[in-house]
Amino acid sequence: MAQLFRVDLPKGMSSVKLDSQGRATVQYTVKNLSARKIDGRAVLVWLSQGKSPAGTVEKGWATIETPDRSFDVNKEETYTVKILVSPKSPVGNYAFRLDAVSIDKPDEGDSGPSVAFTVAAPSPSTSKFPLWVIPVVLLVVIGLGVGLWLALRPSGTAVPDLHGKTLSEADDILKKADLTLDQNNVQTAESKAEDSDRITKQTPDAGQKASKGQAIQVTVGAEMVSVPQLIAVPYNQVLGILSGKKLVVGQTTVAPNPSFTGAVVWNQTPSAQQEVKTGTAVNLTMTPEMVTVPNVIGQTLGNAILSLRELKVASFSGDNTKTVISQNPPGGASVPVGSPVTLAFPFIPCFGGVNCIYLGNYAQRVAMQRVGIAIRELEQQKEAPPK
Repeated sequence: MAQLFRVDLPKGMSSVKLDSQGRATVQYTVKNLSARKIDGRAVLVWLSQGKSPAGTVEKGWATIETPDRSFDVNKEETYTVKILVSPKSPVGNYAFRLDAVSIDKPDEGDSGPSVAFTVAAPSPSTSKFPLWVIPVVLLVVIGLGVGLWLALRPSGTAVPDLHGKTLSEADDILKKADLTLDQNNVQTAESKAEDSDRITKQTPDAGQKASKGQAIQVTVGAEMVSVPQLIAVPYNQVLGILSGKKLVVGQTTVAPNPSFTGAVVWNQTPSAQQEVKTGTAVNLTMTPEMVTVPNVIGQTLGNAILSLRELKVASFSGDNTKTVISQNPPGGASVPVGSPVTLAFPFIPCFGGVNCIYLGNYAQRVAMQRVGIAIRELEQQKEAPPK
C-alpha cells in the first residue's frame, strides 16, 4: 500500500513498443498521499528480465525530465520517461519502473508499476536473390557508379572545426551549421591545463560531410583539480567557488543539521582536497531555508544563474545565447533553498524540429561556461575607469 505517493501508469499499459529508431515514451502520474506538502524525487529502477543484460537505466536508455518536484497535499505530477536504445544494443526483454521517494528521506517512498519493452534482432531476409541479376547490376554500377558518386559527394554540410572550443561555443557553431552536439556522449580525457574544458577531439572530424541535424561527438580536455572545501559555506557562495575550479553543482539535497544555520552546506561528495577532473559534479547537502525566487526574465544565461545562486538551474531550452523569456518557478515565489529552476529562451529548432533542451551534467557544464563569461564581464566593468 502506498505510504507517501501513488505511482500510476495509463490504464492497461504494461509494455511499450520501440519505433524504428529505438525510441518510446511513457508517462507516469505521481500523487502526494501524505496529507502534507512534500518534496519528492522520481527514480528509475531497472528490473531483470530473464537473461537480458542490465542496461535500461544504467546505460541511460531511460531518462526523466526534472525528477525533483514539490508536491502540495493531493497534488499530482506527470513524469515523462523517454526511452532511447542505441543501435546494436543487446537483444532481449527489458523492464523498468518509476519509484517516488522523499528528497529529505530517500529511503521513504513508493514503487510504481513496471514497463517492459523488447530490443529485437533485425529481421533476416527470406527472399532468394537471383544470381543472373549480378552481371546486370555490375554493368550498371560500372556505367553509372563513378558519375553518381561524384554527383552526391558534395551534398551535406561540412563539419566545422571544434578543436579548442568550449562546449558552449561548439553548441553555437553547430547550430549555425544545422548540426547538433551529441549531449549524451560528451567524453572527457586528462589534458594539459590550457586544454581544460575545451574540445580536443571530434567525430566526424572537421571538413567531413554530415547530414542536416547530425549529432557531432566530442571529447573535452579535463585538467585534474582539487575539490574545494564547501562544508560550512553558505549555498549562495558555492557557485562562484566551483566556477573558479571549473567544477559544477551536482545533486543538491536539503536536510536539517543542528550544527549549522539555514542554507549552509554541511556535506559534500567528492570530499575536499580530492583530485578530480574539471567538469566533475559535486553533490551537496545543506540545511533548509525558504528563499524568494529572483525574476531573471530578460537576463542572459550566465547572469540568470548568478542571480539564482541560492537555487539550481536544472535545465533550460532554446537559444541560450539570447535572454530568458520565461522561468519556472516564477519570480517572487517562495521555495526551499537549492530548488530546481527551469529557464526558457527563444525557440531554436534542433534535429526533428523540436526545441533544443539542455539537461543533466551537460547542461551544468554549458551553464558554468556561461557563468564564467558573466563573471569576467562583471570584473571588467568594475575595473573600467568611470566615464
